[in-house]
Amino acid sequence: MLRVQGILVEKKISTASSPAVRYDVSYSSARTEAANPSVTVTLTVTTRLGSASSRLGTGIRLTFFARLNGGKWRSVVLKDNADYWEGSAPHEVNLTLTGKAAADAAAVEWHVSRVGSVYGGYAGIVGSTDAPERHTLGLPGYAAPGGTPSSTVEGAGRADSRYAYVRHNGQWKKAAVYVRSDGIWKKASFYVKRNGIWKAI
Repeated sequence: MLRVQGILVEKKISTASSPAVRYDVSYSSARTEAANPSVTVTLTVTTRLGSASSRLGTGIRLTFFARLNGGKWRSVVLKDNADYWEGSAPHEVNLTLTGKAAADAAAVEWHVSRVGSVYGGYAGIVGSTDAPERHTLGLPGYAAPGGTPSSTVEGAGRADSRYAYVRHNGQWKKAAVYVRSDGIWKKASFYVKRNGIWKAI
């Protein structure tokens, strides 16, 4: 299984009303090659208020929704009704999405909804089910150490086979690729297929 880690979005600010709420979303994606190939993306969502003097009181629930490749929406609560936020301390949650693997990319859509007190207006809201934020993750087909390819998709990602790439804001960027062996994360060796033979590079 190949795993790629990266940043989905940084400093996304909800400015619908005060206080401003900032969202940072990172991801770890894993792709399998089997009879029914699949992709799993774990999102780490870090939420914080815009300034040290900001407050978001009780009676307000913020929920993060996300889906993978147009599948079913999944959700996790960022702030529950009983929570009282004051200052810019980070609040972190995780959400795992699974779906059918595409040839070389995965589309992640997300939005944040708000339910509860009208005090503070629409603070915290980002997008909606009908108009979500959308990002595309590259899933190039590289191999794990040991010479046995964990993914045999040729021509995926970028032509430069020495690196894995992710696409952020429409641009491909290099990404480090790691595999876990015996519980330890190690940087992966990359393989290319030349004349029908997989070779390490």
